[in-house]
Amino acid sequence: MSAFVVEDKTINTVISFLLTDHDFKRWFYRQFNIDLDQDYTTNQLGKAMFELNVEAVNHRYGKGEAEKFRPLDYKFHLELNTNHIKAYKALGVWLYQCCEGVVPKTHLYKAMQKLYNRLAHYLTQNSETYKQTLNYH
Repeated sequence: MSAFVVEDKTINTVISFLLTDHDFKRWFYRQFNIDLDQDYTTNQLGKAMFELNVEAVNHRYGKGEAEKFRPLDYKFHLELNTNHIKAYKALGVWLYQCCEGVVPKTHLYKAMQKLYNRLAHYLTQNSETYKQTLNYH
């Protein structure tokens, strides 16, 4: 297994999705008491996600190695045209790149894992294949 520091776009896609999808934003707030309507919270969440990714890479390759992948200068920018699938894919990349050391035991990692699972359920239940499958009683 290898790990790398993800692009800002990866983290920003997840956060932008949460900002623009009202149902998932409400769910996220109820689950984790994080209000994404406040800019500082949005920036803090992105920075926290970035820092966990850096920590996981440094755990994998050694202290200070993450900065060899890219400058450690994360910045939040709203990603336009996000949707459930883009958010699911971006979040999957981030989770995989963060599964080193103690990072998977952190509250934020666990929260994002729950979001990833919720997105998977949403995408499955709203797919045409799922809707066309016989009902089970």
